[in-house]
Amino acid sequence: MYKFLTGLPITVRYLIAGGTSTAIDLVILYILTEFFGWWYLASATVAFVVAVVVSFVLQKFYTFNNSDISQKTVAAQSTLYLALQITNIGINTMLMYALVEWAGVWYFFAQIIAAAAIAVESFFVYRFIIFHTTAPLAHRAAQAVAVLRFHHVALSVAVVVSLLYGLHHFLMPQFMPEGFVYKPITYESDHDAGGYYGPRANAFFSRNQLDSPSFLPILNPLIIGGLGKLLGSMERAYIVSDFLFPPLIFLAVYALAREILYRRLPSLILASIFIVSPLVALFIPPFNAATLHNFFTEWFPAFREPALLHFSSFEYPKITFLFYVCALFFIFRAVARGGRKNILLAGLFFGSLFYTYLYDWAYITVSLFIMLVWFALRREWNTAKSCAGIFGIGALVSIPYWLNFAALRRLPQYQDIIFRIGGLEVGRSFRFSSVWKTYARHIVWIGALAVTSLRRIPRAVIFLIALLAAYFVVVNVQAVLGFSPQPDHWYRETFLPVLLSLGVVGVWTWDRFLSARISRKTVRISCSIFLVLFFAQAFYMQYSLSRNDSVVWGVERRYADAYAWLAEHTEADSVVGSISEATNRDILLFSHNSLFLPSGGTTLMSNEEIWQRFYVLALAWEWSPEQLSNFVQKNSYYFFQDYYRSSAIDSYFKTTHLQLIPEDELAIHMSEFVETQQDSTHSIQYRLDYLFVGPREEAILRVPASFAKLPLAYNADGVRIYRINHERKR
Repeated sequence: MYKFLTGLPITVRYLIAGGTSTAIDLVILYILTEFFGWWYLASATVAFVVAVVVSFVLQKFYTFNNSDISQKTVAAQSTLYLALQITNIGINTMLMYALVEWAGVWYFFAQIIAAAAIAVESFFVYRFIIFHTTAPLAHRAAQAVAVLRFHHVALSVAVVVSLLYGLHHFLMPQFMPEGFVYKPITYESDHDAGGYYGPRANAFFSRNQLDSPSFLPILNPLIIGGLGKLLGSMERAYIVSDFLFPPLIFLAVYALAREILYRRLPSLILASIFIVSPLVALFIPPFNAATLHNFFTEWFPAFREPALLHFSSFEYPKITFLFYVCALFFIFRAVARGGRKNILLAGLFFGSLFYTYLYDWAYITVSLFIMLVWFALRREWNTAKSCAGIFGIGALVSIPYWLNFAALRRLPQYQDIIFRIGGLEVGRSFRFSSVWKTYARHIVWIGALAVTSLRRIPRAVIFLIALLAAYFVVVNVQAVLGFSPQPDHWYRETFLPVLLSLGVVGVWTWDRFLSARISRKTVRISCSIFLVLFFAQAFYMQYSLSRNDSVVWGVERRYADAYAWLAEHTEADSVVGSISEATNRDILLFSHNSLFLPSGGTTLMSNEEIWQRFYVLALAWEWSPEQLSNFVQKNSYYFFQDYYRSSAIDSYFKTTHLQLIPEDELAIHMSEFVETQQDSTHSIQYRLDYLFVGPREEAILRVPASFAKLPLAYNADGVRIYRINHERKR
């Protein structure tokens, strides 16, 4: 029998081993659930683990006759095997979704097709990579496993980071007040994500819509909206992104730090601090009691106000920062090591920044130019050519961005859009009083790097000094262009260079003064204790946030039910009108509908069209000019964003009150509204399919009696949605 089984063709042995492990999986799942009363998810976890172990043993020794049992080989093979199983779970999910949702295949047949595809794929991976040690691919895989083993502590911390960033998604629903539904993103919890970035991602997810031309970067909604398509909902995409992107950012920062410092432990500490408390860079070195206090609270998260962690917010920085760090990583490798592959990857990642975040690509552009000039002055021509090559590749990749920008620039309403969304400061003054602390901080670090490490690691120091010096240029871009968009954003670019500079100076200090006095064992133990306490504080902060502020992530159930009805029973491009800012923001986040009165930060409409839409809703609600004037003035920021904000230099660095619409301009528009009221031939000029009326809307103004004559499409718990019958126009 033994000879018969071992003499079977390899494909038959493969199927026998796979079938045996599958049978064991199902049997253990059934026994633990039905006979021992285990929770089915716990049973499934145990069954999966046992089945993977059995499958590994059978495939290795029976199917592929791989008898190498050395510790190194078994560790490498088991790691690759487990990674393949986890990857196959993702592949199975993607294939199932594509076959069912896009191809219309019955889910049962879809699972059979997916399982067959994975079986074929796994066979070749087993044969030519995992269990075939003499194959080139197997050698490469063994090298990859060796690298993973070498950095196993960083990988373990990455898992902790993933759990840390995802923790609140499990806790907040438990603390949610009665009558509210938990949402991973709301405007109240994160103004940027809930007001600007989330709606764009949801528009791509729900109706494949991207503004063309686009004022904001297009890659971010494609990524998060595409993740939503893959997972079946935007809520799942938001949750998965918190588990996925922060650990990837942590590992990228760790990799960059190790390239520069060439030490694992300091790189691990820096990356750990950065992923939890990147704002600590603003308070190094501290200048006064206030910054000293902020420095202390950033190092000890338990002592600051509970808040979402920095990289929970997307697009910046959760989606964008990974591209930024990867660009810096490969730029440094190209500068330090050269090589066509490094230059190509650096150029591609640099070019990708044009589609993720304006401030990243502008900042790195200036930094690259500084590096190029510096290396040219040092007559390091090959390195200077590397910088030029990176810039050239990035410029080629950015061509579609500039074509999009040119199309945007030609829009008649371009000035309206850029002043609403861009928040421009206009003038050519040099900036000093508002940013002198950052100037001082960078001067200190530039001096410290030059004095301690320029001779020791010249290219790393030039790289960091170029990044630090670039801030002086970008924060004063108005001196050249005559304008600067939201200049308070530039300081974000400096978080990582400052912490990396701290690492360089710290390593120099250790080598020069401390290494002979303190044992490595003491350092490792101290750092281990620090990491445990540091992350424990961060976990506690997320628990406190979930317990005390969960309502901020909640939506009233009656409103949530209404949004769900819209998503299920209306066309994906249908237009909903509401006079509540909160309702409008929620509709863009939680349904597939468009808005009749969109936020000025999420639309390419002209200001004049926004005013015309005011008139339409005001007529429907039977408002007087005074009521419309009060409504517009009260909600001016929602509709016009920064358009009426001061454009003076340094205004973005100051706490400013809401900028109201000038009275003379408001009077002109009210006159237009009166003329519209008197025009008996007036008709709706823009598409409007539904009117949304709930307690929020009723709290703003009395609902007119004429609404009772409209067809009622939805009516539950005080929320009503009226259908508007008219010729649809766009």
